Amino acid sequence: MPKSTTLFMSLVFVALIGFIGCSQDNEEMRAIHWEEVTWKDGSKMLRIPFGSFEMGDQFNDGPIYEKPVHTVELSSFYIDVYEITNAQYSKFINEAGYKEPTFWEDPDFNAPDQPVVGVTWYDAMSYAIWAGKRLPTEAEWAYAARGGQIDKKFPWGSGKPDIPDVDGNYITSQYVGINGSADGYRYTAPVGSFPPNGYGLYDMAGNAREWCMDEYDDFYFLEISQKASLLKNPLSGYDHLIELITGEIGVDGFIVQSQERKKQENKNMLQPHVLRGGCWYFKWYGLRVALRNKQSPDKADNKIGFRCVRSYDPVEEIKWNVEPED
Repeated sequence: MPKSTTLFMSLVFVALIGFIGCSQDNEEMRAIHWEEVTWKDGSKMLRIPFGSFEMGDQFNDGPIYEKPVHTVELSSFYIDVYEITNAQYSKFINEAGYKEPTFWEDPDFNAPDQPVVGVTWYDAMSYAIWAGKRLPTEAEWAYAARGGQIDKKFPWGSGKPDIPDVDGNYITSQYVGINGSADGYRYTAPVGSFPPNGYGLYDMAGNAREWCMDEYDDFYFLEISQKASLLKNPLSGYDHLIELITGEIGVDGFIVQSQERKKQENKNMLQPHVLRGGCWYFKWYGLRVALRNKQSPDKADNKIGFRCVRSYDPVEEIKWNVEPED
């Protein structure tokens, strides 16, 4: 087995086992509602309590693929408080021998405390596995972005944010794609520059759009709303993603291997993946928590970054990774 493959499989094993050494019984887990940890990549992570929420566009503001609204149940998980920064990604590059992302040399986007951008889904996945974490599912991201809010359009509430009392880094000029300076930043801002949401998470609206684990499907919300077994910890593209994650792909060969499979006509390799959250390029109404976006997993631009998660319960993490849906 090649060295890179061995490294990848070792990291996958770590990602599957996670917090096995510090598991607690269910009653004790239920008693803990807030907990902060610092992960190996330097990320602060907060634990989001298990629960359920109404997922989808409750205000009829968006297109049909943000509907129907459906109740989703999620297990407890840890999530990065901030988007992954250039400083953190630099450590990954140096330790894993990974390639530099697009815009790495661009002075508008490469400050150490700015979110790393110009990363493909494969890049984000490789970083997450190296760090012993994973990308959030679309449902986990949406739940965390709401910050405990019920029936609200945005992480801060339902109203348009007021300038200069800015709630996130987004376009403040009249025209899409031309970011004004009223919020203090022309492009991405240092992570944590704006107020957090109710869970204490920063930049869940604005700054950079964020990759999610899921393969994108216009009608996935309709599908899972009609099948009760899919409403707990849903993940679009589950079977293919598990095959991809646990396959023999080295961290430093993740993209190369994916392109080789593409040549073998595995069309799923370039199935679009979910993007969540607005960004510095969007106007304020593009920051709705129900907003869904998509991008090919091999594409990158200066508006896309990511953050990572970990399941809280080690048994749930293993189950999540190895048991197929009905």
